[in-house]
Amino acid sequence: MTTAEPFELRDYQEQGVRFLSATDRALLADEMGLGKTVQVAVALARLRAHGGLRRALIVCPASLQLNWTRELRRFGPPCAVRSTQDLGESDREWLYRLPVPLTITSYESLRTDFLPVAPRTDFDVVVFDEAQRLKNRDSVTTWAAHRAGGSRVWLLSATPLENGVADLGSLAEVLGLLPRGGAASEDSAQVQEAFQGRFLRRRKVDVLRELPPLIVQEMPLRLSGQQRTEYDDLLHDQEWNGGVADLLALITRLKLVCNRASDGSSVKLDALRLILDDPANEPAKVIVISQYTRTLRWLAEVLEERSMLYVGDLSATARDQALRAFQEADGTAVLLLSLKAGGVGLNIPEATHVVLFDRWWTPAAEDQAVARAHRFGRVGALLVYSFRVADSVEDRIVQIAQDKTDIFDQVVEDGMVGAAEVAGWSRRDLLAVLDRT
Repeated sequence: MTTAEPFELRDYQEQGVRFLSATDRALLADEMGLGKTVQVAVALARLRAHGGLRRALIVCPASLQLNWTRELRRFGPPCAVRSTQDLGESDREWLYRLPVPLTITSYESLRTDFLPVAPRTDFDVVVFDEAQRLKNRDSVTTWAAHRAGGSRVWLLSATPLENGVADLGSLAEVLGLLPRGGAASEDSAQVQEAFQGRFLRRRKVDVLRELPPLIVQEMPLRLSGQQRTEYDDLLHDQEWNGGVADLLALITRLKLVCNRASDGSSVKLDALRLILDDPANEPAKVIVISQYTRTLRWLAEVLEERSMLYVGDLSATARDQALRAFQEADGTAVLLLSLKAGGVGLNIPEATHVVLFDRWWTPAAEDQAVARAHRFGRVGALLVYSFRVADSVEDRIVQIAQDKTDIFDQVVEDGMVGAAEVAGWSRRDLLAVLDRT
């Protein structure tokens, strides 16, 4: 049994706690860095204090299980907290059945344990963290989520809409606000109506006025020499009769050439060195984000500055050591962070700069990674440099990303569920990225 740590909630956090406590089906969509985990922990503590909570299940990415355990023990109800991490399937099944007040499991375990037949459970509250993982109504993970039950179901996500209104529709189905598998989940007006009174979102710019500014600088770059030659040869040596998979593979190869040529030359590396070598930036703690681990491993080899690698295929211990070394480093340090590994569960307010080394289709993924540095505890502005190779696939991906951002702003920020949905990428879409329409 643990004792909750005494602390004072901010006004917006108190509002969030009351929202959750009063709502049996809720989506808390605060921007990252505003303490959604703390708000849930305190809401659970209040429910238990008033006899409204015997057992709760928290489902989160595997990398966040330890963080949830710590936060619940610090801020949650004074009761037992158990995690399924490192447990086998049979042991997890027993844990679900035991009268443990707070149980934490991962999405991966959820898929295994709740399909095809869910274990006998009677959770009063089920919480899904990073709930955008349930945006696809037909995915195995979403099907498992429907089986978790729960008298109350709370979803947490800073990015509940990544592609289009159907993302929100799937979340509404998980909450039981819309019939599962029906056409209503793809109808803008019906999705909007379903979330009335059950959706809460706050932005850092509105509630954390003391937070230092986020300064984003686009850095258009041009290929030259070997990079330009390899890019042009790859692009022009095509028959253009392949399917979607072939075009996606080609785009990936072109993006990797934009990062570096076969001889190691890289206009992006040159730009990164300028940032690191600028006396005005010293000492700099720079997070470099890429979606490609091969790019990050190459940067780890060529950078003279002290660099730390943080990618998903490293052990949890190795990742923790890299993060700690970056946070505690004296002088300039570089944390080489994969987009996937850096999207959730990290708090890095020590960073002075973030470099988006390459660009992804979904701006929400980039925003999540940047938000790990732009949060409570930071001192001074955060400078974000966004690398983009002009006259390349990256240029056109940036435009697509902006289109998605516009839809997110209309639907989530302004509450106007009326924008046209962005469907899955077709062959024509990918040809447009390749400038072959």
